[in-house]
Amino acid sequence: MAGIRALFYYLPLALPIYIKTGAIERKARKPKPKGHYMDIISQPSQDIKPNLEPSTLRAMQRVENNYKEFVLENLKPPCPNHWLKNLTINVIEAFLRWYLDCHNVGSLPGFLVLVRFWRIYYCYELDMDFPYRLKRKTKELICTVLKFDYGLCEMAKLQPPINPDDLFALLYHAVAISQVYFPTQRQRTQHGTIRKMMTGTSARPGTLLESSGYCRTNDSLLWGDIELFMVMDPEHPTCQVLLMRVKHRLNKRKRNKGVPPIYSYTERNDNLGYCVIQDILDFAFEDDAFASEYIKEPWDIWRHTKVPEHRKSVPIHIKKEMWRILVFRPGVQNEEGKWITHPTRALTAKQFGEDENNLSRATGMEKVENLTEHQHNHVMGHTKGEIFRAYVNPYAGDTQSIYLGTPTSEALNKLSTHASLTRDPAAPQCLTKEQKEAVENYPELIQAKQEHHNCKQQLVLWYGKIQKAAGTLEAQEYVKINWLVRATHKKLQKCAFEQVYDEYFQSIGNTIIKQNYCRQPIRFETCWRIGSSHWSFILNSIISMSPKTC
Repeated sequence: MAGIRALFYYLPLALPIYIKTGAIERKARKPKPKGHYMDIISQPSQDIKPNLEPSTLRAMQRVENNYKEFVLENLKPPCPNHWLKNLTINVIEAFLRWYLDCHNVGSLPGFLVLVRFWRIYYCYELDMDFPYRLKRKTKELICTVLKFDYGLCEMAKLQPPINPDDLFALLYHAVAISQVYFPTQRQRTQHGTIRKMMTGTSARPGTLLESSGYCRTNDSLLWGDIELFMVMDPEHPTCQVLLMRVKHRLNKRKRNKGVPPIYSYTERNDNLGYCVIQDILDFAFEDDAFASEYIKEPWDIWRHTKVPEHRKSVPIHIKKEMWRILVFRPGVQNEEGKWITHPTRALTAKQFGEDENNLSRATGMEKVENLTEHQHNHVMGHTKGEIFRAYVNPYAGDTQSIYLGTPTSEALNKLSTHASLTRDPAAPQCLTKEQKEAVENYPELIQAKQEHHNCKQQLVLWYGKIQKAAGTLEAQEYVKINWLVRATHKKLQKCAFEQVYDEYFQSIGNTIIKQNYCRQPIRFETCWRIGSSHWSFILNSIISMSPKTC
């Protein structure tokens, strides 16, 4: 209403001037000085490098260091660029043989990847394409002569799949029987949680933990990647179950890019040993990660999260200050010599692989393998995981239950992927009176109104009436300021409403939990646009028009 009142207040003042002067044109771009573009052409050429991925740059730098070491120790002149510019197949063969002699290389595909990064270094350094003939000859040299001379193997290691019984036996042995040392009980529990998450999503260890390869950054699964909900079970309307959604930001080739895939976990009552949600709740209580002050013990989650009738879920929010905190963290000794969970450091995939090696050996597994970034135990019995790459988005299939051979929870998984999970008809639709009054006190709007008032006073002082100033430059400036006030007012109200709307959904879970704790559950009544008498008349008309049945 305030916007409408402002429109009717300013429109009579601006309309006569607008009719006479026409529409206000946008400001033209500042013209460039004569010869500007010729100066760009005449300046020295810039050395523009391709925008390579950080992982590619690290791998390329590693190969570059090896190449420079080879040239400085073995060639004359010891100048790396000289031999790059005068590259022949003999130079390439000498470098490759030197590398194979100095390094323990056994895999042919892995060696071909290293040569590919060396070609990228060549193109990056000389700013030119790698000669096609040399590229073809290099591959023929590696796949024929060097392959037989150094016994490079093309076969991949066979790792037997693990069925649900095997997984349960491994989890039970690690918790109840194994004597393998873990610094903290949390690190032991984390190991089983990661196993189960890899089982349900076919994720690599580097997706959930700090990658041990070329991306050695302190980044892994964060508390901000996890969403917890208490939902009404679509198949059993009187029951409530926990639902968890996890974002995989660190998938290979898409680390922190684009829209991350979201995987769903449901509360497993058939066997708590397979339930990931129970483990995450345990870690959350240990880190004091819940935003609601009324959730202090596990029973509070089921006691204070009754879902209101107008919603399908109650979000259990994580504290904002915990969003950038890592979930899986290793043990560390404090100043007193006691082992505690490190507050900021991520558990590495390398450490996880070593623990897996020790646990597999203690369990009596015949084939003991490390769960490394590129060679992990395919617990789902597949190689690349293409079947489950769209597990939640757009396909809502319960692959965890399929793997375990238990009844699927298709309805819960479909609810997890639909917008109705967080839909709330009680969300604010406009600003309240107090919020609108607060917008009027914003400095930006006050300044715009002050400029409008000053301009109006000047016009009245010079011409007596604003209408008499029509067609003048001062009048055009007044119209601009007039529309600026309206645009500023509308923009600030829109920003304020968006902030209120976002804050509502970020805190609605805490509000519901608080009201349930106080035994005053939230209720929402739909406000119909038509009066009750008119609505009753429409309903009676529909009933009377319907065909009668015997």
